[in-house]
This record gives sequence, structure tokens and C-alpha cells, in this order.
Amino acid sequence: MSPKSAKESEPQVARDERAFLGEEFLTWLWWRFEAGESEYDLGGGRSVGIALDGPLVLRDRREDEEGKRPEQSLRHGRPLSGVEAAAALKRGKRLVRARLIVADADREWNTTFDAETFSLRSCSVPESEEEEAHVRALETVTAYEQISTALDGVFRTFLLERLSPEYTDRSLPKLRDWVRSKPLS
Repeated sequence: MSPKSAKESEPQVARDERAFLGEEFLTWLWWRFEAGESEYDLGGGRSVGIALDGPLVLRDRREDEEGKRPEQSLRHGRPLSGVEAAAALKRGKRLVRARLIVADADREWNTTFDAETFSLRSCSVPESEEEEAHVRALETVTAYEQISTALDGVFRTFLLERLSPEYTDRSLPKLRDWVRSKPLS
């Protein structure tokens, strides 16, 4: 058996083409939330606010020797502002799952967004006084539709910014400065 070359023994960048845009979207939401820019105009007089909360899952961009991307879960305390989250971002880990709190007028939902599959893993809907199961099920389906529509609109806002010619000169440096400025103590 011949020894591996240096290039072969280095971990490889993961090739999951679906994940990177979701990861960038979640990180962008986090950055905007901490910058106090977490309200999004969806048009038609509708706007939503999005806050992030734990648990958070951050994943390494590169695969290890076993072909896996190491993950770090942050659940307790204030995971967004914690030293562990700052250190993970500074090492290049990407946010791949987070709880989102989405507020639309007088409604609020909690959902877990999975960047890799670009899907909602769970969604808690506002309490209902309705006792009939079929009506409650319809309310749940309606809530999923409303939160999905809201997140689609926010994602559209992200894409417009991300794909604009000014992104590299305006937004990206601000995002990088935000990561660099996160305290490690």
C-alpha cells in the first residue's frame, strides 16, 4: 500500500450542494438579528420579524478523515452570544440548524429550520381554544403554510442581497467583521 499524498490526507470540503445556501441564509439571519435588522418587508403591507434562539447546530465545512462533517450543538444559556458560538464561527463552522421565532402582526411561531434540507423540522403554533381535532389540525396546517410563506419572502430578500453585484463589497465585509468582532471571553 502506498502512502497517501499530503493532498489525499487532508479533509475534503463537503460536496452537499443543497446545504451551502441554507447555511448562508441562517448565518445572514443571525447577523441581521444581532445587528437589530431583523424585520423584513414582504410586500403588500406585510412584514415579519425573525429572531434566532437555541438550540443551535454548527457544522464544520470540511469532512474529517471518516468523511463526516463534525458538528457542535449549543443548547444551554444564551447560545447565540456565547463563547462557543463565536469560536465556532471564527473557525469557519456554519450554522446548519437553529430555532427561529417568527412574528407576523399578532401571531408568533417557533420553528426549527434545517439548512441542509431547507425545511422546517418542527413548528409550534399559537395555542387554540378549539377542541375539535380536525379544526386543530387545520389550524396547524394553516400555521405551517403561513410560516413557510413568510420564510420564503425573507429568503427572497436574502437572495436579492446575496446575488446583487454589491454583495461582495458591502454586505460580505460587514458579515466578516461581525464574525471577527464576536468576543471569545
